[in-house]
Amino acid sequence: MEDNGGALRPTPAEARAALADAERVRESVTTLSATPWPPWFVATITGMFVVLPFALGGALADPAWLMPQWAWVVAMVAAEAVFAVLLAVAAANWRAKTGVALRFDLLPKRTTVPVAVGMPPLVVGSAYAFRFTEEPLWLVGAAAVGAAVSVGFHLRFVRLHRKAP
Repeated sequence: MEDNGGALRPTPAEARAALADAERVRESVTTLSATPWPPWFVATITGMFVVLPFALGGALADPAWLMPQWAWVVAMVAAEAVFAVLLAVAAANWRAKTGVALRFDLLPKRTTVPVAVGMPPLVVGSAYAFRFTEEPLWLVGAAAVGAAVSVGFHLRFVRLHRKAP
């Protein structure tokens, strides 16, 4: 950088590099905002995938684990209710923003079918494995896989939107 009487000014190359970085950030933000899943909703889905194995595992635990089984059922129902409400909010925002209803049948089947088929057995299986072994690592593993799948699905959807004309 050049020194101009105490004020530092970037060289032309540094200024071009900074503008290019700013443009990449702008493109990234535009791409993320073009998807129907805003970051707050992705965080909600990811949180649900983290809570669900623990709530189901706690509900199935025998004897009660950390809190009564009914409290685990309440936590699981509450997490699902929050998810349903926020899905409705995200869909309404998408419809208001684009004029098009949010349609799940347009999502790539190569991605959605394995998730839809694989996640329920993973969550239920980890809860039963926890019930029989009393080892919470089953729940931690299912929560970690659920969070990774949620974030991966969002990134796949962002990449799909980036390719769209």
